Amino acid sequence: MNSLSKNTLLNCAIFSLAATTSSIACAADSDTSWAGLYGGITIGTLYGKADPDTTVTDGSYFQTQNINKLNHTFQKDVSGSTPTASLLFGYLKQNDNFLYGIEADLTLMEFNEKTSTTTFYKSPSSLENTTDTRIKNHYSLAIRPTIGYSFGSTMVQLGVGPVISQFTYKFDFIDGAGAKTSSDHDKTEIGVSANIGIKHKFDNGLILQGDYVYSQYSNIANRESLLTRQTGVTTTDTFSYDSDFQSHNVRIGLVKYF
Repeated sequence: MNSLSKNTLLNCAIFSLAATTSSIACAADSDTSWAGLYGGITIGTLYGKADPDTTVTDGSYFQTQNINKLNHTFQKDVSGSTPTASLLFGYLKQNDNFLYGIEADLTLMEFNEKTSTTTFYKSPSSLENTTDTRIKNHYSLAIRPTIGYSFGSTMVQLGVGPVISQFTYKFDFIDGAGAKTSSDHDKTEIGVSANIGIKHKFDNGLILQGDYVYSQYSNIANRESLLTRQTGVTTTDTFSYDSDFQSHNVRIGLVKYF
């Protein structure tokens, strides 16, 4: 047998072995089922940030030259971190290694952060003013269509869908002459939530999950208030409240199929 024939047979043998090994691996992957109804519980840490767009009009109290400085003061970010706990429920169907389905999660947190700022403006003398902006958020409920891919005992999953939550937006302003305004209101807002995660099945049936969840809300505040002088007289200076909110939640937990 010449050298060319030997090389051809060797290459064919290697190709056949690789194809057989690949087929066995794929079959093993497909044997692990992720299909069905499941539930789980996770704990994590959430970082949230509100970006207020609060403004005041040039009315009968504030001087025009101070408006831009005041608005800049009102628009300081409000951010912080909080522990989270989530309940998960989902359903997956499997076609070979590909997965698709839907997942819902209820997340509880204690986001309660405040930004306080003290500045000065001329009216006509220099007046000190203090601004407090507080954001509260205690829960979110998300429903996300999901897709995934199974690697046997490990799978990856990606989901995007709507999320609903309630926010408390509290704003207080007072200056050295006693002029003040405040607003304290709750607003339920629908946003968008996306997550990417990984699950792993152990031999004892235990399933460990880790994921990252991003949520975005475009308008968590929508209210106005008027400035009131120390004498109780209401001015025409109107405060308008607006803010978005985004959060990043990293979680780990356990999952069980029913």
